[in-house]
Amino acid sequence: MKRARVESNVIQASSEVDGFEEISEADKEIIVNKIEEDKCERKEPFTVSHVKKRPAQAVTVSERRKKLKMMKVPSIKILFTNADQLTHAKKNELEQRIITEKPMLIAVSEVKPKNGREMSEADYGIDGYTINQVNKASGRGIIVYSHNSLDKSAIQIKLGNSFNEACLLEVRLLNGDTLLFGCIYRSPTHTKSSDENNEQLIKLIERIKVKKYSHVCLVGDCNYREFYEIVSYFNM
Repeated sequence: MKRARVESNVIQASSEVDGFEEISEADKEIIVNKIEEDKCERKEPFTVSHVKKRPAQAVTVSERRKKLKMMKVPSIKILFTNADQLTHAKKNELEQRIITEKPMLIAVSEVKPKNGREMSEADYGIDGYTINQVNKASGRGIIVYSHNSLDKSAIQIKLGNSFNEACLLEVRLLNGDTLLFGCIYRSPTHTKSSDENNEQLIKLIERIKVKKYSHVCLVGDCNYREFYEIVSYFNM
């Protein structure tokens, strides 16, 4: 169970073991103990030492991109939610979902609290995942969590765009394919810069289209019901 891959299902109870009732009581006890030990390890309390943030490096993005390694798994499971404040209670709920779903990428928009104290990076950390964060002072905050097993296969990029809130990752897949994964948040509040920000969102989609990634996955909350029409227009 300790060697199970992140996308694998892990035994949570003795009832999930085929033929459990047919074995000896001594063997039953061994299996039950192993299951409980594994569950305790997976639910150990979060500590700051478990938080990983993709480190800032002196090398350029293009140099780091050349060093990306292909994934060793054939598929990626992804979770997305608009948290409307990623409180401790909501983060605990997300962590419980992670135990059963075992996603490789988790995108969360609107993570920042609307009122009260600003949360630290340690507050947002999830054991086993690296934080890729967009948390500008004027925005609501976006985090994309990538599983630690992707640390050598994924890189956070910007595509030279000034759209307010977009967290973008390139992930090197099997057979040389590349996934562009992005989480986007567009505020529904109209301000003096809203029109310009909308233009930047269109330009961002145009840049993604020009890059001709083999796979593209965009999630988020654009607060614009016709957004899918824009994406369809670019044949994405």
